[in-house]
Amino acid sequence: MKPLPIMSWEHWPQAWQSWDLTDYRHGCLTGAEAHAWLTKALQQRNPLSLCGLSDGDMAVWAYHELLTVPEIQAEWVQKLADTNGIMRLTDQFLWPLLDLAYQQTSAWLIQNHWDIAARLSYCCMTLKGVEIRPEGFWYHGQQKQKVDCEAVYSFAQQGHLLPAIKGRRVAVLGGLHEPLTESLRASGVNVVVSCPFPRPVHAPKLPAFAYILEVLFQADWDLLLCSTGGCSPLFCDFAARQGRQGFDIGSADSILITGKRFHAQFQNQTDVRKNPAG
Repeated sequence: MKPLPIMSWEHWPQAWQSWDLTDYRHGCLTGAEAHAWLTKALQQRNPLSLCGLSDGDMAVWAYHELLTVPEIQAEWVQKLADTNGIMRLTDQFLWPLLDLAYQQTSAWLIQNHWDIAARLSYCCMTLKGVEIRPEGFWYHGQQKQKVDCEAVYSFAQQGHLLPAIKGRRVAVLGGLHEPLTESLRASGVNVVVSCPFPRPVHAPKLPAFAYILEVLFQADWDLLLCSTGGCSPLFCDFAARQGRQGFDIGSADSILITGKRFHAQFQNQTDVRKNPAG
């Protein structure tokens, strides 16, 4: 019998289904509106940290808070958190850094159309003390623009991303950095530096950090295309702190490489060959 997916109502509180998500969803940029916002943000070249908060990211960020809710089954919180790509042993070290990154980031890429994941996000934000307002989310006094995370994939799928980054000095960081770099350069994008990140999803991450900070962030670029799972907020925030732009493209890397999301050819590859610390 095929196992149930993690995001199934059998694993999460039925009470979520009656929640009013009007304020959560109000003002969330989707579709063409999101594409226009992304294009403008990338062309303005102001410091930017655009970070994803999808279901796995939420489960890590609010992990300890979720475990305090009696109706939530701990095993499914753990299974969902494990998909994020941050090893359990490094969680205690990375969590404060992740939370700081989410405090500082300019916009949050959130679950919007996938209802059960949106309700998980609503729950996590409430537990973390996020103010959920129609005009935006407020966290530690900082307002976040709401952007549908799926809009990033349609932005790439419909061919809007490449024109938006033409003329930029681009850095690439991710498990698929080599094929992504080749694809971008073939399309005329100026990729200044390309750096690997440990794959598969459960490969240890911390050994790669020193190499990334030395090789990637010492190079002369102004836009980071980051696809490092749950670690993307850290690198995007660091880019913004340096006056650059960090864009968490998630699995849009596979769209740019093959035209398809989560292409099977790349799902289980490990590419740390150029990383002596991997």
